[in-house]
Amino acid sequence: MKRVLNATAMTDLRRAMDLETEATIAGFMDPETTRRLRDF
Repeated sequence: MKRVLNATAMTDLRRAMDLETEATIAGFMDPETTRRLRDF
């Protein structure tokens, strides 16, 4: 989230949303995250 806020400097909401979506997808595509969710 900090990376998103710094990159957009609160001037481009659409870009901030795109970056947040990319980060969320990358996080859920990580095999370790998948394993932790499955084990939960």
